[in-house]
Amino acid sequence: MIDHAASSASLRQRTLLVTCLKTAPTGLTASNVLIVGGESVTGITAEWIAPAVPTPPEATAQEALYFAALPNKDNVLVVRTNEWGDFSPYTFRLVNDASTASQDNLDLTEALTGFDPQLAEVTFSLKVECGPQFDCAPVPPDCPPDLPTPPPINYLAKDTARSVR
Repeated sequence: MIDHAASSASLRQRTLLVTCLKTAPTGLTASNVLIVGGESVTGITAEWIAPAVPTPPEATAQEALYFAALPNKDNVLVVRTNEWGDFSPYTFRLVNDASTASQDNLDLTEALTGFDPQLAEVTFSLKVECGPQFDCAPVPPDCPPDLPTPPPINYLAKDTARSVR
């Protein structure tokens, strides 16, 4: 995902960089991408998908420079999403047809032809380098103040005092 290292001209949190084991496939369209998940923001789709090299025509000049400097740039797919997501996990899948894959009741989506089904999907977050706007640290326990030091007690001492009537 382009975020911290991205230029201000880039669409931060809407540009995914997917690294493939082999050279990134060409000829993919937005219908080959299925993004599921999210809690408050769902229904995220791909606007476009293209290999990082040659630079996608939809990319800005600054993005083109960034893509050209990527390590293993020949193996990278660039995906632009239609909107920003939330902090929850999403699953990115490369499929033959996103419209039929999204209707699969058994979640057995058909992986993109030529891809290993286990490698055709990955779980990710659209907020990789964004801290939440709330504090998720546990609340410290409400402990009572420290008790005073107890008096010294000698169990070997004898109580010789007797009560008189």
